[in-house]
Amino acid sequence: MDPGARAAGAGVRRVLFEPDQPAARAAAGRRAGDRRALAGVLDPRGGPHGRADAYVGDQPAVPAARRLSRWPGALAPLEDAQHARGAGLPQDRAAPQVRRRGRVPRPRGLPRPPHGGHRRAGSSAERLRTVLYTGKGGVGKTSVAAATAVKAAASGKKVLVMSTDPAHSLSDAFDEPVGPEPREMAEGLFAQEMDQGTMIQEHWAEIQEYMTTLFEWQGTEALAAEELAMLPGMDEIFGLLMVRRHHEEGLYDALVVDAAPTGETLRLLSLPDQMGWYVEKIFPVQRSAAKLVRPFARRARTKALPPLPEDSFFGALQRFYDAVASVGEVLTDPEQTSVRLVTNAEKMVVAESRRAYTYLNLYDYAVDAVVVNRLLPDEVSDPYFERWRESQGRHLRSIEEAFSPLPIFKARLFEREMYGVEALSALAEEIFGGEDPLRRYFRGAAHDIVKADGGYEVILNLPLLEKGSVDLSKKGAELSVRVGGYRRSVLLPDSMVRLRAAGRAWRATS
Repeated sequence: MDPGARAAGAGVRRVLFEPDQPAARAAAGRRAGDRRALAGVLDPRGGPHGRADAYVGDQPAVPAARRLSRWPGALAPLEDAQHARGAGLPQDRAAPQVRRRGRVPRPRGLPRPPHGGHRRAGSSAERLRTVLYTGKGGVGKTSVAAATAVKAAASGKKVLVMSTDPAHSLSDAFDEPVGPEPREMAEGLFAQEMDQGTMIQEHWAEIQEYMTTLFEWQGTEALAAEELAMLPGMDEIFGLLMVRRHHEEGLYDALVVDAAPTGETLRLLSLPDQMGWYVEKIFPVQRSAAKLVRPFARRARTKALPPLPEDSFFGALQRFYDAVASVGEVLTDPEQTSVRLVTNAEKMVVAESRRAYTYLNLYDYAVDAVVVNRLLPDEVSDPYFERWRESQGRHLRSIEEAFSPLPIFKARLFEREMYGVEALSALAEEIFGGEDPLRRYFRGAAHDIVKADGGYEVILNLPLLEKGSVDLSKKGAELSVRVGGYRRSVLLPDSMVRLRAAGRAWRATS
């Protein structure tokens, strides 16, 4: 395909890596098995995708038919890509063979989180199915999340629905008070809204204490200093840490998460990657420098110097990162977690959903479905709503085109507000019909490494990407990808450390 070709709303960049010194040929043969850690899935039919490829060395290209066989056990069928009622997919669409996504290797020397990496086989934590709903504010994601939990509990499962959104709308959705401890709303159905107090004490107290001292040293009043020490978005972060706790405890069969609106959720879900860069690159230097300077600062006894953090502060920060990183491991595991986008058939809402889908793929979150909420039903025939109907039809077609091959579920606009268990059950039937709301409706992956044309291609699957909106760079073993204001680092295997980026090109798929 012409490198300049472009499909509607999609694009591909290609980055070719080749040796910058002869030693790279020898390095290319070392630890070749590490490539498996980055093995991913690209839907060969798919909707629009973006790709970034890495090219290494001068070894002969591997035919496409052999690439899948290079990773034993890495083949898996696309599980029931087409589904019944409301899916928006033709029933005769065959599910392709795809490759399971591998896990990005952890940087050398970076401590592994104490939870979430090596669980006992068959443990309750591994069985906890998690579905996370996000969408633009006001689209009805809380109602859809609550409805999903209601239907799942009705099938005999023990289900918890929890909110990480500071708005805490679950109480309104159930028309019952929901508190910081899980409360049973119906048989097998529990609901929970976050309370900052406990999570602050567990994860942030020591960090907050030092930051408060630092702000006070700068002349900030005590109360204001305490408030400033609580960073924006901490509510949502503590909510995700509660997700981690539920996975550790394994008290439920399924967890449904009502996440914050897409903007906040995207910043939140990118936190493990962003913190990982800081903890690996900057954190050790700061910790060592503070340890070296602290004795001299104490002897100086002058207020001209800022208070230096104790080593326990760095320990608390490390533990906080470990907790956040373990949440990232859970949420990016497609065998446990799916993300679902809730949208309306409106121009601005669809545009934000498209951006969210691209960024979720950038950070390797498995999106398995889209729910289009509040569609005008056929019973509404008043001419007053005719333009609304035409507009919704037009945007619904664009949703089906843009998000293909993801299943598209649809829910009509009801004649009343949908709150309370009975109404939420009706909403769930409207969305899922006879389908299991907890099943994985689509399997796909965001990145892959394959060998081609005498080198390697690092493939990044970025759906709905606009041409020219991706920046790629490589430094050492780190491949940095920036889309808009979001950045992700992909750690390359050792065999690719001494290779350089040989070129880039745009490639479009349809």
